[in-house]
Amino acid sequence: MAAKPVDLEARVEAAREVLDRAAEEFGDCIWEVGYSGGKDSTVLLHLLVEWARDRLNAGRDLPR
Repeated sequence: MAAKPVDLEARVEAAREVLDRAAEEFGDCIWEVGYSGGKDSTVLLHLLVEWARDRLNAGRDLPR
């Protein structure tokens, strides 16, 4: 059975939407990100940095 193709762009957009919702709900809280150097935390860190850059470029505040 062939593997189902993954819509990576849709998954990245969904992850960015989760970050937007978290910023709205928990923007007054200090955000801490654990980084182990593994694949999962590397992807999370990359998504978070890109999201923060785009948010700043749009003139929006970052969480604390």
